[in-house]
Amino acid sequence: MTDVKVAPHDLSAEEAVLGSCLVDKDAVFKLDLVPFDFYRERNRWTWEAIQACQSKGVPTNQISVAYELGQKLEAAGGAAFLSELVRQCPTSVYAEHYAKIVKQHSQNRRLISGANQIAELAYQGDGALDKAEDIIANLRKEAGGAKYLTPQEWADYALKMYGSLHHTEGKSLKFGFPKLDSQTGGAYPGEFWLLAARPGVGKSTLLRQFAKSFSKNGKVLYVSAEEGKIT
Repeated sequence: MTDVKVAPHDLSAEEAVLGSCLVDKDAVFKLDLVPFDFYRERNRWTWEAIQACQSKGVPTNQISVAYELGQKLEAAGGAAFLSELVRQCPTSVYAEHYAKIVKQHSQNRRLISGANQIAELAYQGDGALDKAEDIIANLRKEAGGAKYLTPQEWADYALKMYGSLHHTEGKSLKFGFPKLDSQTGGAYPGEFWLLAARPGVGKSTLLRQFAKSFSKNGKVLYVSAEEGKIT
């Protein structure tokens, strides 16, 4: 008889995360989790309710979360379920530790799902390898915890942000390096600068220094496809 394998999960850690957020309204801001990271359905519902409270700027206490759960509250276990979460985890001190456990199990479940998809692709013949590499690449991106955007999404976001900034015509921005500023006069509105060099010599670090110097005169949009986050 073959043993049935259960997908990786830790219900105690999931409930400890939720309990931490119920006793500490600021705990949710420290945790990088999405509803799909929770294995049990009612825990996913509760996390969604907590995030809804966060987005509305209301405390993530039992009353607010119960209200956000709405019709799902009874299916989740009612107010008694939320009270039990608080009873089991009366402090949020270890919230980040519990969240890491939840995230790791979530990533493992996605890895298993990806492996199953790759196994199916292997029977389909041509193109299977490329599709398998795409699956692995997506898994790596998800594991990074950052939101990855398509080139078009990056462009749309950059143009939107650029349009919201105020520019002073005719006034240059200093790079922050006296010799470079002296030779170039700084960067003027509408100019396009290209920085090129071989890998590993510090281009990204230099660009961040430029951005830091430019920020003395106002807002700066710094986008790095390598880092995967908008800063």
